[in-house]
Amino acid sequence: MRALAFDGRMGASGDMILAALIDAGADADVLEPVTEALPVAYRIDDTEKTGIAATTVDVVFPDDDHAHDHADGDGEHDHDHSHGPDDTEDEHAHEGTGDGTDTPAEGHGPHRSYREGCEIVREMDLEPAIEADTLAIFELLGEAEAAVHGEALESIHFHEVGADDAVADVVGAAALLHDLEPERVVTTPLATGGGAVAMSHGEYLVPTPSVVELAQRADWSLRGGPVDAELLMPTGAAILAHVADGVDSLPALALESSGYGAGGYDLDPHPNVLRTLVGTGEGRW
Repeated sequence: MRALAFDGRMGASGDMILAALIDAGADADVLEPVTEALPVAYRIDDTEKTGIAATTVDVVFPDDDHAHDHADGDGEHDHDHSHGPDDTEDEHAHEGTGDGTDTPAEGHGPHRSYREGCEIVREMDLEPAIEADTLAIFELLGEAEAAVHGEALESIHFHEVGADDAVADVVGAAALLHDLEPERVVTTPLATGGGAVAMSHGEYLVPTPSVVELAQRADWSLRGGPVDAELLMPTGAAILAHVADGVDSLPALALESSGYGAGGYDLDPHPNVLRTLVGTGEGRW
């Protein structure tokens, strides 16, 4: 059985999942339907985390003018940010956005409803399996946020689900996973980090309420630590809640490839990476 395993000891974000899959051999050309449908680009770069060579992926607006044209103007940043010791607002504080003129898509651009986000996906002309996975992940994100706010799925305005960066992360992850063609995907327990984060509604403990809701809908387990920072993001949790079964430890694999998707925090002595292993499952798969 062709299998893919995520090593969740440093959590996960949407960007880290994209980066880990590309680093493991997925073809970034499958992301083209997203960049054709939305005014975004994927910036793919190399970096190093605690001595480990890794890949970063950032979803950006290619220039400032374009980003401002698409901003909703409310000036309020909504959650799926990583708030570190320096209060950096960036999902897992990713490094590098190309030539210095790109604007990160997170926190900018239009906020859409759950239904509007789904319509954008349906208009992308994706392969049926990729579209189905994307819509299922969106539904998980929407249900989690609706549960947190005590609203019905269709009646709430979802900043997380409808934002361009979330659409790009979710569609991209589904497309890259299908390109690698695993028959089964698993993850070890996902580290949440610790401490507290500032959100638009106040300050909340890590894991955040939406991540807790997503974990209740997932097959895998949560694990606190190993540092006081937010390591598991709603988008990453939703992707893994749909695609991955939980395992206690990495299973036996005859490896074909591996990949490391980097987060932006430097968390020495912990390498801040999401590791992905791809191969043939052995034993009880």
